[in-house]
Amino acid sequence: PLVVGWDFSGTVDAVGGGVTNVAVGDAVWGHLAFTPSQKQGTYAEYVIAHVDEIASKPDNVSHQIAAAAATCAMTSLQALRDDGRLKSGGTVLVIGGGGGVGELAIGIAKRLGAHVSAVCSTKDVERVTQMGADVVKVESPSAWDNIRTLIPQSDEAPDPWNSAFYFNAYNRDKRSLTLDLAQPAGRELLLRLVQHCDVVIENYRSDVLDKLGLGYETLRQYKSDIILVSMAAFGKTG
Repeated sequence: PLVVGWDFSGTVDAVGGGVTNVAVGDAVWGHLAFTPSQKQGTYAEYVIAHVDEIASKPDNVSHQIAAAAATCAMTSLQALRDDGRLKSGGTVLVIGGGGGVGELAIGIAKRLGAHVSAVCSTKDVERVTQMGADVVKVESPSAWDNIRTLIPQSDEAPDPWNSAFYFNAYNRDKRSLTLDLAQPAGRELLLRLVQHCDVVIENYRSDVLDKLGLGYETLRQYKSDIILVSMAAFGKTG
């Protein structure tokens, strides 16, 4: 029967002749070689692995996490550190930040000292920000996001505008600031922020951004490769 699976984590039960870097009883993790000749899978009680396919498992990482991480983690690490030669201070845009490889790529890039932006579905935003992607929420000082006022709130909280559960569920781990874009100083600060961004997302009416002098062509003058995502509630012509 066909046994599937590539990643594994477990305890060494036996070693072959000449193997010196692992011993019986060692906790190890790894993945099998991705070759057409590979006839075994890791969804089994035992697996035979070449010494080059395993590594010592850190004591503070469980077997469950190690067994789920090898392929995705190594794909991300090799792509960013080895092939991409990412250094501290670099910039990374992760497409599909909520996926297996993308999620780990965010964490690895942050550990390498990079600024990370990510594209993902709405349901994955919280998890992606927890991994280290930088999301900045910009609000007007006179017209906050109205979900800040939704119940439940606590009248006893020192900052009740931050206590609405619904708001916190969608904005956890995001950076936040208020800007009055009707004022020159507010627009100037936003354009300075754009210089450090990969993606700008807005949901004004279709004509508002241009009237504010912050349309796509203006944003491009400050960041030539900026991506603008416009999500007007009734479309561009509604």
